[in-house]
Amino acid sequence: MNKLSMGVFRCSSVSEILKYIRAITSHRAPIRYGVEKVEGKSYDRLRREANQKAIDLLNSLVDGATLTDEQRQILAGYTGEGGIGGSVSEYYTPKPIAEGVWEIMKLYGADVGNTLEPSAGTGVFNETKPVGTVMTATEISSVSGRINQLLHPEDSVQISPFEQLAISTPNDSFDHVVGNVPFGGRDNTRNIDKPYAEETDMGSYFMLRMLDKIKPGGFMCVIVPPSIVSGSNMKRLRLRLSRKAEFLGAHRLPTGTFDANGTSTVVDVVLMRKHPAEMAEKIPPGG
Repeated sequence: MNKLSMGVFRCSSVSEILKYIRAITSHRAPIRYGVEKVEGKSYDRLRREANQKAIDLLNSLVDGATLTDEQRQILAGYTGEGGIGGSVSEYYTPKPIAEGVWEIMKLYGADVGNTLEPSAGTGVFNETKPVGTVMTATEISSVSGRINQLLHPEDSVQISPFEQLAISTPNDSFDHVVGNVPFGGRDNTRNIDKPYAEETDMGSYFMLRMLDKIKPGGFMCVIVPPSIVSGSNMKRLRLRLSRKAEFLGAHRLPTGTFDANGTSTVVDVVLMRKHPAEMAEKIPPGG
């Protein structure tokens, strides 16, 4: 935990937390995530160049350095390796989509408190969070995680698999959860969280454990592959999720939403509310 996020957790009331966060973030200029297209230039090449520029800056910074607005923008230009020959699951959320997720949360009064983001990338949900929100985030990529830590020192950003936080943090710890659920198979991290070691699908694991970690009555608004909402092979997952939370709705985003981030995949935004404790007690256990 960095110095500024420690300050948040020393606050004794919500009003103190909000005052502390406003003092830190009010002077910061907004940043643009990703890379702008340039006529006549390969977008993949622009992404690679921006990534390398961000990595070079990251490696040159000393601990405790205060970033200039220009440095913050360079770091925010890092888009991961998804779609340009690297990780097949490193596709970061466009800023307008993250802002839309927070707008949904605001409609339900879920825009305050300590919100979990278990696959945070460089921190687009941290950057767009409402004033009343403190973030606890995990990110498995050391480059993306370090960038997030530097861009959002007021939040707690852990560079580790989500599984590590899942086993070290009690259930019902966070007010809400947002994020872009990763997809694909689970390999190297499966045995970290023993009770869920048999869960081979990454998206399924994340959704189940995210619900475990938020408080009864808390909201989960996440971006997921469409198979989770409507796939015939995910019926058992949907049943398991329904035992933990109420499904409030989903919206399918247009094809091309993630084009600038290296993939044309279709995704859904899903909203769920964790069952209140008294209701959860009445639901029979099931697999």
